[in-house]
Amino acid sequence: MPRYVCGPAAKVELEFWGIPDIIIERCCYTHYNAFNSTLKALNRLEKDRHDSFSSRKSQMIHEIRQNGRNFRDMHHKFLTTQIHQRLQRYE
Repeated sequence: MPRYVCGPAAKVELEFWGIPDIIIERCCYTHYNAFNSTLKALNRLEKDRHDSFSSRKSQMIHEIRQNGRNFRDMHHKFLTTQIHQRLQRYE
């Protein structure tokens, strides 16, 4: 198989004519199958990137929630302090 022939195009052509890819000689099979190996690597990379993004997204949501809780707690403490100070004025 010449190097300029696209592996996936050759595969489609072989399938069209009903020719099994087993007949491709070992020396040509690497070139023929290179696209599949590249595609698998790209799919794995995309999955890892997606998993990493999902992990970062979960971490960001956790941080936002934590910041919200901190703000709520700080606001509650502030209100409690103000109420306590005003009550002390009347004692």
